[in-house]
Amino acid sequence: MNATLDILVKTELKICTEVSLKIEQCFLVKDPKTRITRVYSHAHALAQSRNWILRNYPDVELISVSSTAEAAKKVTREDFAAAVASEVAAKIYSLYILQKGIQESKENFTRFFVLGKILTKPTGHDKTSLLFTIKDKVGTLYNVLGIFNKNNVNLMKIESRPTKKKHGNICFLLILMVILKSKIYQTC
Repeated sequence: MNATLDILVKTELKICTEVSLKIEQCFLVKDPKTRITRVYSHAHALAQSRNWILRNYPDVELISVSSTAEAAKKVTREDFAAAVASEVAAKIYSLYILQKGIQESKENFTRFFVLGKILTKPTGHDKTSLLFTIKDKVGTLYNVLGIFNKNNVNLMKIESRPTKKKHGNICFLLILMVILKSKIYQTC
């Protein structure tokens, strides 16, 4: 999410839509007979499958990397390593799947934003995302969020990130569950 916020701050691109994909974590190895001493994956994937790993490989070192694809790639270059990644990653990197579905929740979805220059037309089931910056001043965020509360707008998610432009400026991404039509919101 941090990389997405950084791009949104620097570009004219907009969030056009989102795609939710069901995620099934798999335990991948280069050689199914090797002794595993370390497991690579993205921090979220490691957290999603931590209990399975600890039950089956209690003494392994868990190592967080930038993505599940990077984890699978690392396993191709190292002995005694495994990755938590997708079945697709296993195919791409010619790895063996020792176990499928090791994530804690079988209802494991990841949401991806689709960025573009042209906004899509409303469907009636839309979410609205707002990206804005505020100065680091007591009560500023509270005052902004109060507008949504006062107008019965459901905030589904809020992310924050320094703007990297000026010390103290923070960028916020809000995801709302309404189509914004009121003038009050168009000024945010």
